[in-house]
Amino acid sequence: MQLALIGVSHKTAPVEIRERLAFPSEKLRAALEALMERAKAGEAMILSTCNRVEIVAEGTSNELIRQFLYEYHRIGADAVSDHLYCLQNAEAIRHVFRVTSSLDSMMIGEPQILGQVKEAYRIANDAGAIGTNLSALMNKTFAVAKRVRSETGISQSAVSISYAAGFKAVGTLVYSWPDAYKKARAADRILRERLDRLGLKFDAIHSEFVGVDACHGEMSGSPSPDIAEVALRLGVRSMEKAPVERFLKELVPIALNGPPSVTGLNAGRTKVDEIVAYWPALIPKNLVAPQVLITSV
Repeated sequence: MQLALIGVSHKTAPVEIRERLAFPSEKLRAALEALMERAKAGEAMILSTCNRVEIVAEGTSNELIRQFLYEYHRIGADAVSDHLYCLQNAEAIRHVFRVTSSLDSMMIGEPQILGQVKEAYRIANDAGAIGTNLSALMNKTFAVAKRVRSETGISQSAVSISYAAGFKAVGTLVYSWPDAYKKARAADRILRERLDRLGLKFDAIHSEFVGVDACHGEMSGSPSPDIAEVALRLGVRSMEKAPVERFLKELVPIALNGPPSVTGLNAGRTKVDEIVAYWPALIPKNLVAPQVLITSV
């Protein structure tokens, strides 16, 4: 059996790269058919989750799988090649065992990955992409995962601890033709300059021009000046609540006195959201007593 595996995971790639390489579940069957044809694979399977995207195939090479990945997602090699890992034969098999047994997960011992791998296998099997070799591999993989969970007690030490990680807010200003994109960019610049003059400090500030960035993509060139509508979405994040609240107050003056033809102000004023993060830890569950502590009403 000639086995090849290519993928990205939370260990090798940021979320924006993983999202660009992801395969929506409703398109997995078509993607498998394209993979079998373009990469000349005898058998294949695609695992696509929020934390990883992996292709395992039999009877082909890592280079052909890599080319399929670039062409299918219309992404340049220079954008993702440094984030890819490529494994073959025994190394690929070992990796499949580790992933399915939750030894390679962000939170070691979490049970979701086993179900996700089984679903990926089912879709590949229904698509006719599973043959004798991958069938034998995956049956052995599921047996290994079951043994790891039952004999090591790994699932008894999967605990996530939540904690406050600051505050965020997103404001939206919608600009209409003519020069919708130009107006949205001007509003973004004016608002950023205003926040800077006020001395407001943020851990992150991000702008998105919906109707340009989201719909056209980076590879489509400059947007048409005839775009009917562009929505400026500006988001901020800070450990302090006060600057985020002040950011939201600055949206109304921009809508009233900034570039003309504003057709929408976020369907009303938004609110500040608290960011809740989590820390995955290997702590025996029987040592952690769940509780809810109310500090204020």
